[in-house]
This record gives sequence, structure tokens and C-alpha cells, in this order.
Amino acid sequence: MNKDWLAGFEALKAVYNDGADSNISINEAVSRHKGLRESFVRTFAKGVIRSTIRIDHVIDSLAGKGISSIKPRPLIVLRMGIYAIDELDSVPDHAAVNEAVELAKTVAKGSDRFVNGMLRNYLRQKDDFAPDRLEPHIRYSMGKDVFSLLSEQYGDEAVRIAEALNEPAEVYLRANTLKADRDEIIRRLGEYGIEGRGAEENSEAIHASGSGIVSCELYRQGFYTIQSLSSMIAVKALAPEP
Repeated sequence: MNKDWLAGFEALKAVYNDGADSNISINEAVSRHKGLRESFVRTFAKGVIRSTIRIDHVIDSLAGKGISSIKPRPLIVLRMGIYAIDELDSVPDHAAVNEAVELAKTVAKGSDRFVNGMLRNYLRQKDDFAPDRLEPHIRYSMGKDVFSLLSEQYGDEAVRIAEALNEPAEVYLRANTLKADRDEIIRRLGEYGIEGRGAEENSEAIHASGSGIVSCELYRQGFYTIQSLSSMIAVKALAPEP
């Protein structure tokens, strides 16, 4: 069983079925499995969540009785398979199908043939779901009302905004300066193979890349937390007092 796909499924199951926070769910899933590619799992799971509306449109169109007839677990596996086919350049189409089928055998027993058929059918009809054939809100995986509101407020800029919102978010860490200053944390991250550099926008922000960010001992000891740059800037603007 591919640990990367299994961890991704576990994180997505918590989000879709239990309404859990995506960052927390991904962190917990990654911590349960040793030897996986953390950055891959994080990119994979976040990408599936970000593209849900578009992917579900594809599934609903291909399923004979519609998406509502598909049980939650095989539905998640299908979402992962379609996203992998569309977006994961490191995973060939045939490998994406095979990985999804193997995952279904483990987490959604009895659905592997259905998953295999749906994904192979998608490969045959993929051109029918090309971006230029989809309504804008589906193409950018946004609620129709949300995209309409953007269009009303920003006109032609709505498309550019929608495209930007579909870009994967970069990983930022908030340095815990009660334990060490930012430069020291960046230096120690390097010892674990994690590349970090200070962000100009916030004196506590570290732009990070590499695997092991959550499994790193520094994270476990509380030297940093994972937080978006925008959230850090908001706190700085609030200027809280001790």
C-alpha cells in the first residue's frame, strides 16, 4: 500500500466526512506514517480540496446515477485519482489509476472495479472536461454565487483573482522567539534538510520548503508553528499588548 496515498486519503476523509480542519488533518495523517513524502502528501491533499467543485462536476457527469449515488469512501478515492491524473506531473496517468484502485481495495473494499472503470472512462473522455469547455466557476472550482459576486465587483479581474486563488499556497512557519530567534531556527532547520529563509513581510515568518516539517523534532519541541503569512501579518497589524 502506497503510504503517500493512504495518508492523503486519511486526511481527506477527516475533512470531507468529519468536517475537520485541513491543516490539522494533514499533519495528523503525516505523523501516523513513517517514510512517506510529506511535501507530496500535503500538496496532494490540499490540491484535491482546492479542486473539489471541478472534480465533483466530472464525477457527477461520468457516474450513471450521479455523484449522490457514490458512497463517501470511494468518492474520496475518485477525487484523488482524478486530481492525480490532471495535476500530478510526477504520476503518469496509468499509475494514478493503479494507485487509486489499490487504495480502494484497502479503504473502500468492493469498490475497486468501480473506481477503475470510472477513472479509465475519464481518461477516454478527458477532452470533454478541458478547462475551456467548463463554466468559469467550475473551471476555477468556486461556488457559482461566489464567482458571480467577484465578477460583479471586479469585472474582468475576477478571472485573474480566481486563478490566483487556485495557486498552491506556500508554506510559512512562525518562529517561536521565546525559544530561539528566527535566524537560529532557520539554521537548525537546515540540519534536518529543511530549507528556510526569513520573510521580509514579518519578522517571525520563515518561508520553508522540504520534507519533514511536521515530523521534525524542532516542530515537536515547539520552535515553530505552521501559519499562513497573511495570518501573521494580521496579528502584527492588531499589535496585541502583553
